[in-house]
Amino acid sequence: MKQQSKGGRGLFREMAEHLRISSVLMSQIVNGNRQLGEDQAFELCRYLQLSENEAEYFLLLAHRERAHMHTYQKHLDEKINKMFLDANQPKNKVLPSDIVMSEKAKSHLASNIEYSLIRLACSLPSIRTADEIADRFQLPRQEVVQALEFLTENGLCVQTPEGYELGPDQGTYRK
Repeated sequence: MKQQSKGGRGLFREMAEHLRISSVLMSQIVNGNRQLGEDQAFELCRYLQLSENEAEYFLLLAHRERAHMHTYQKHLDEKINKMFLDANQPKNKVLPSDIVMSEKAKSHLASNIEYSLIRLACSLPSIRTADEIADRFQLPRQEVVQALEFLTENGLCVQTPEGYELGPDQGTYRK
């Protein structure tokens, strides 16, 4: 990923610039008040340099956020859950293979796009603490803390003396 600027909102600004939207709109998207358009979600995947499987997962989450009909939401939830079930297949790896999660935890992770964003943020050397993540993405600190607790409990992130980082098997998340 690109080297992040200091000052708490540099990443936010850079993502907004890459998407050609205002930082205010980017803030609304990250806070869940607005949704990414399909093309914006695609461009964000490119900006974050996600692998093909990560991008497919992220795009599916973004698509799910925009779905209105309950039956279609359920269909997308099933597709998201299937990705988790297929995650242990080496050729389709989305999550590290030694991560074992309950179906409830998988559903919770799949339905919270912010959790994926926070997990990806933990791969950045410039973002290590809950406060830094909350500041950088303009998220409520308590929500970030809850997400980090969930990610840590499920082995997706680990807490070190320096802060949070990806779990022991980083899979394809860090390049």
